[in-house]
Amino acid sequence: MPPTYVEVRRRELQRVAEAMRKDLEALKYSMTALQVQAGKVGAWDVAQQLGPKVGTAHQNMIASVRAYCEAYEAVIQRLERTARNYDKSEEQSKLAVGQTPKLSGTTPWQNQ
Repeated sequence: MPPTYVEVRRRELQRVAEAMRKDLEALKYSMTALQVQAGKVGAWDVAQQLGPKVGTAHQNMIASVRAYCEAYEAVIQRLERTARNYDKSEEQSKLAVGQTPKLSGTTPWQNQ
C-alpha cells in the first residue's frame, strides 16, 4: 500500500478566508438596510393585527442572520488560525532541518 499524505495549501486557506471575510462584510453592510422598524402595515383592522406579527418575524430574521454571521466569522477565524499554524509548522520544520546535530567521530558500525 503506497504511503498516504495530506498536502496543505496554506495560501489557498488564506485566500478562502479572505474571500469569506469579504462576503461577510457585504452581508453585514446589507444588514444595515434591514435595521428599520417593521410592524406597521396599515391602519385597517387586519393590518393592525398583522403588524406585530410582521415585526416579530422581521426581528427573528435579523437575529437569525446575525447568528449566521457569528458562525461564519468563527469559520473564518479557524481557517486563518489553521493557515497560521501550518505556516509556523513549516517554518519550524525548515529550522529543524537546518540544525542537524554534528556527528561524533563514531560510525554506526563501530563496536563500542
